[in-house]
Amino acid sequence: MILLATKCPDAFEHYQCEDYIMPAPIYMKLEGETNGKMSDKGLSPDSVGTLSKSAFEDTIQVQAFSMPIDRPVHETSGQPTGSAIHRGVEVVKFIDAASPLIFDSIGRGEQLKTVEFEFYRTAPTGTEELYYTIKLEHATLVSVEPYIPNVLDDSNHKQAHMERIKINYKKCTVEHPKVSKSGSWDYDNPNM
Repeated sequence: MILLATKCPDAFEHYQCEDYIMPAPIYMKLEGETNGKMSDKGLSPDSVGTLSKSAFEDTIQVQAFSMPIDRPVHETSGQPTGSAIHRGVEVVKFIDAASPLIFDSIGRGEQLKTVEFEFYRTAPTGTEELYYTIKLEHATLVSVEPYIPNVLDDSNHKQAHMERIKINYKKCTVEHPKVSKSGSWDYDNPNM
């Protein structure tokens, strides 16, 4: 979701607002069978320094999000030839308090109890409002790639230390609570 900012609302003081299109935040919550609430203190000052957000302290801020889903189709007719293929969720996030637990979870092959994404946008009042959610069940962290953009490249001066993680899942529920619409998919019952 992108927004056209004509004036920087108070809720977005941490962004450099002018007349430009800016992305709205996504927050993630992770809870593992062994590591517990991995996202706790994720956006605390001790975790991310000046990037902290007290209202979302026990979450992980997602900087980039991708969730590809494809349905194989016949090349000529365009008709479906099989079930939908869910390719997992990939997110880019700050290196934060959850990072050591994510590393540990991948090493253990830990089952995740909860993976939730909350998508926010600017409300007419200028504040952030929750408008879309994704909940993954029977999920597993399958990869992590910590990285630092080239610090000698001036175009990277606004980038922090980051990591890319991938999560696979067997069940997914998406909701748009503002308009009371939802959808779901279950690997064990793909045509439900």
